Amino acid sequence: MNCLVRNKTILLLFFLVTAFSIRSYTQATDTLAANIISGPETKDITETTVEIKWKTDELTTGFVEFGTDSSLLNSVGVEELETDHEVELTDLLPGTQYFFRVGVVDTAGNGPTYSDIEEFTTKEEEISESGLKIINDKIELTVGDSIQVVAVYADKSGKEIDTTFVWSIVPDSLGVIDIMGMFTATHIGKGYIYVQVGTLIDSVRVTLKEKQYKESLVIIPGDTTVQVGSTIQFSAFYIDENENAIDTVVEWSLHGHGIGTISNDGILNVLNPGVGFVRGKLDNFEGTSTIFAVDTSVDPTGVNTADISRVFPWGKILPPHRVEEGHVYVIGGLPFPLNLLNAGWVYFPMGSLHEDISIHIKLPTFAKVDSDTVTFGHRTVAGVDFDVLVANSTIETYHFDKPLNVAIPFKRGLLEKLEINPADLSVFYAIDSVTFDPTGIYNIIVDSVSNRIFAQVSHFSTLVVRERGSVVHVKQEHGTGSSIPKDYAVLQNYPNPFNPVTNIFYKLPVKSPVVLKVYNILGEEIKVLVNKVQAAGTKMVIWDATDNSGKPVTSGIYFYQIIAGQFNQTKKMILLR
Repeated sequence: MNCLVRNKTILLLFFLVTAFSIRSYTQATDTLAANIISGPETKDITETTVEIKWKTDELTTGFVEFGTDSSLLNSVGVEELETDHEVELTDLLPGTQYFFRVGVVDTAGNGPTYSDIEEFTTKEEEISESGLKIINDKIELTVGDSIQVVAVYADKSGKEIDTTFVWSIVPDSLGVIDIMGMFTATHIGKGYIYVQVGTLIDSVRVTLKEKQYKESLVIIPGDTTVQVGSTIQFSAFYIDENENAIDTVVEWSLHGHGIGTISNDGILNVLNPGVGFVRGKLDNFEGTSTIFAVDTSVDPTGVNTADISRVFPWGKILPPHRVEEGHVYVIGGLPFPLNLLNAGWVYFPMGSLHEDISIHIKLPTFAKVDSDTVTFGHRTVAGVDFDVLVANSTIETYHFDKPLNVAIPFKRGLLEKLEINPADLSVFYAIDSVTFDPTGIYNIIVDSVSNRIFAQVSHFSTLVVRERGSVVHVKQEHGTGSSIPKDYAVLQNYPNPFNPVTNIFYKLPVKSPVVLKVYNILGEEIKVLVNKVQAAGTKMVIWDATDNSGKPVTSGIYFYQIIAGQFNQTKKMILLR
C-alpha cells in the first residue's frame, strides 16, 4: 500500500514538472502577439452606459481605452484570460460622442495588440416623467463669447411648467451665468453648467478655448448708439498674428440712410437719425462699425415699449427683454437652431410705436430644421418671423408709425455654396416659401464685412434674405499704411459699459516701462493688467472683470490708470452684470 501511494506521488510530480516545463518553454518561445479576430462591437447603449465586445484567437487579458476625443484618457480592463471579451463602460455623459479602442495581451506577455479607434454616441436624456432638461448640446465657446443656456421643466405628461431656474457653473472660475441662463466665458478650461429646480438637477458640459487671433482690422468704437448732432472720432487698428494692435491709417467711408458725413481722418458728424455703418479699409483688410443715430425729440404719445421674446421651433419661449423707443435690441447668445439670428438687431426710432407691444422672434414656419442645419428653400439664405402681440392678441401684419431698422445676418459659406454674390442679396416679406413681396421695405444695404443686411421695414411679419432685386453694397476701396504713435495716449475701453470682458488700447511712442492698473470707486487696487517694459506701438489688453486673485468683481464704476514714463492718465469704465 505504501509503495502504491509512493508511486502515485512520483507520477503526479512528474506531470507537474512536465507541465511547468512545457509552459515555461511555451512562454520562452511564443513571441507572436494575439490577434483580434472580431469586433470591437458596441451593444446596449444607454444615456450613461455601453457594452463593448470582441474576440481574440487565443487566451488574453483585455482592456478598453476611451474618451470624448482621440486622446483616449480613460481606461477600463479585466484580468481574466478569455477569448470572448466583454467590458461595460459606466458613468458616461448623455448625448455625448465617445472614441474608443480595445487592447489585448496574451499569456506570454506579448502585446498589447490594439484595434482601430471606433466611436459611439450615448443616448440623449428624455423627460418621460416630471423632470428637468437642459436643451443645449455640449457647449464650446471661446473666452469672451456668450450663449443662452435653455432649460425645460415638464410634468409627467410632458407639459412644460413655467418656473424659476437656479443656474451655476463648476468650476465658477470659467465664467458667469445670470439668472436668465446667459453664460459668458471668461477663462479657458472644462466644466459643467448646472440648472436646479427643487431637488431636480441637470447639467451640460462646457469647453472653453482661448480666442484664436488672426490678422484683422478692428474699428474703434465698435457698434455704437449716438445722438444727432454728435461728433465721433473713429480709429482703426491692424491686429497682427502675434496679437499686436497697430494704429493704422485707412480710407474711411460712411454707408447708410443719410445719417451724416465722415472725414478722411475718421471724424463722423451725425446729422440725421437712422442706421448706417462706418467702414475702414487697408489693402485687403476691412472693418466696420454699425452706427445707430438717434434724435432727442420727444414722442407726444409718450415712450412706448416692446417686450421681445425668442421662441424655439418646439414652442419654448425665452423670457422677454423690454426695449423702449429710441433703443436697439441686439440678438445674441442663442443656441441652435436660433443661433442663425445671432448678431441681428432691431432699432425702434422715437415715434415708431403708439402703444406697448410684445414681439415673438422665431424661425419661419417653412424653415426646415435638421440635426445641425437650417434651410429656408430655394436660394433663400436667411429668414426670421416677427409675431406682434397687442394685449396678448396676435396681429397678422403690424404696421409701425415710423419704419423700423433691422439687420439680418447671413452665412457667407452658404452664399459661396449657392454661388450668390452678397451684392445681389435683398430683403423681402415672405407670403410663403415661394412667394415674396418687397413692398414696404426701403434703403437696403449689404455689409459684406460683418455679413449682415440692413433694411428699413414698415411692418412686421416674416422677413427673408434672398437673391433678387437691386441692392446697395459696400464699395471696394483702397487704404494706406500704418505708423508708430507720435504721442502717449490711452483710449476709452471698448465695449463700455461691458459684461464681463472689455478691451483697453494705449499708445507708446517709444519703448517704455508700463504700469496699467484697475481701481474701484474707493481707490482700491483691483487688478494689475500690465507691469513691464514694452516696445513702441499701440497695445491692447483685456480685462475680464476679475481681481488679482481671479475672483469676479461686482457691477459698478471702475477706473483704469496707465503710467508710462512721464505719461499718467486715468479713465472711467462701467461693469454691468
